[in-house]
Amino acid sequence: MKALIDINLPKRLSERLKNMGFDVVYLSEVLSPDTKDEIIAAWMEKNDALILTRDKRFPATEGGKKIILARLSPERLTNEAVLKLIILGYLPEEFEDSAEINVFASFLRNRKKDPFFDALK
Repeated sequence: MKALIDINLPKRLSERLKNMGFDVVYLSEVLSPDTKDEIIAAWMEKNDALILTRDKRFPATEGGKKIILARLSPERLTNEAVLKLIILGYLPEEFEDSAEINVFASFLRNRKKDPFFDALK
């Protein structure tokens, strides 16, 4: 699955994720920067892609997923994007069959249900 980085996120994020092995593309590389959300959503469906965006109102797509990223520093933004991609099971090819990464992803998915993490809030 490909990840589309929305134009409202820095292009640097796309470059960092590519360097880590994620299959990502920056919106302006495939569509015009002023493309309407509905057309972006159709592109996502056609290309089996998810989107990383800051736009909380981005429309939900039938098969597509969206990851909403808050306004963070570039370093924290990258870390948050990587964590959310891992939680969704979206991994670079070389890690797809990694038992350790799958256990880590499962741990991250379930951390909200763990009383230990509730105590840290």
